[in-house]
Amino acid sequence: YALFPHLTVEDNVAFGLRQERPRIARDVIATAQTELKVELHPHLLLALTDHLHFAAERHQQGIRVVNRLTWEMRTYYPDEYRVGEQALRTVNERLGIDLPEDEATNIAFHLVNARNDPHSAFDALRAATLISELVAIVSYRSGVSLSPTDLDQRRFVVHLQFFADRLFTGRLLNSDGGFLYDQIRTKYPQAIETAHLLRQHVHAQHGVDLPDDEVGYLGLHIQRLLGNDRALPD
Repeated sequence: YALFPHLTVEDNVAFGLRQERPRIARDVIATAQTELKVELHPHLLLALTDHLHFAAERHQQGIRVVNRLTWEMRTYYPDEYRVGEQALRTVNERLGIDLPEDEATNIAFHLVNARNDPHSAFDALRAATLISELVAIVSYRSGVSLSPTDLDQRRFVVHLQFFADRLFTGRLLNSDGGFLYDQIRTKYPQAIETAHLLRQHVHAQHGVDLPDDEVGYLGLHIQRLLGNDRALPD
């Protein structure tokens, strides 16, 4: 990085690395959009560049910040986490550093957040935490250990992802007059009881009263999951 002769070698290297971070961020975003088949919000470039800057600084200072939601992100947002792992390898190779695995999780958080308007209340950390809590409630209530690799269980997690998105962006379903809720309550009372536990948890943790439409859809997916009823509609 022989950029400015009046600077020391160390300063030239530091400047060159700072210039490289936005280029890395652009490449990571391009790869993510291709792999995830989504258009990510333009704010991601600044957010990711900023994150890489501070991650590199922390590494140089010997500071490690442990992300305790790595398991949740790997489990409930596997595609974003996989891209985060690829991005981490790219960052380490091009910056000549060795950032820890936690950074793959941090990058994945940025990718999930960038699917939404940055001015919305959506937060990937809160979403991953909520999904983990709801899955734990369903698992405890049913006595079934849920596996994200099972097709029906993966579909349930995907539904919870969309549910968390609606919850945190204020777009909860409330339009069919409770028709689905009434149907599920009549046909599958145990599933709707479990859905009510999720409703209570959301109210206790986030102060939001879920409409019957949302509870009905939760009950539907719980029944599909635990009853293995493939005849149910999506």
